[in-house]
Amino acid sequence: MLTLIINNLEIVGLAIALLVIVWLSNLVLSVFKNTKILLQKFEIARLKTGIIKLLSLILGTALLSITITCFPIFMQYAGIPLSEELVQIFTIGSIILIFSTSIIKYTKEALETLATILNSNK
Repeated sequence: MLTLIINNLEIVGLAIALLVIVWLSNLVLSVFKNTKILLQKFEIARLKTGIIKLLSLILGTALLSITITCFPIFMQYAGIPLSEELVQIFTIGSIILIFSTSIIKYTKEALETLATILNSNK
């Protein structure tokens, strides 16, 4: 089971990397759109709020992933027999679903912002 936990933490690490990359993409595109197209003033407070939100998402989803990884171990400890394959499918699938929510949301926003920039005359 320790191997499963370590493997799942590697998957969580990769998912966090993807989330950070798509968040940064969204940030860069949004800053350009807001300052150059919408002519808004750059606000450091908005950036700080966004960074805090990203860190909260990372920590929250990582903790959820660890919980889901440990849940089958708890079930086995409680006497419910689970095959190693079932545990692996359950935990990896759950981790993917947890992180997919945030990754897809930020990807959608980044694509919408990109479209706005490309369709702008500025």
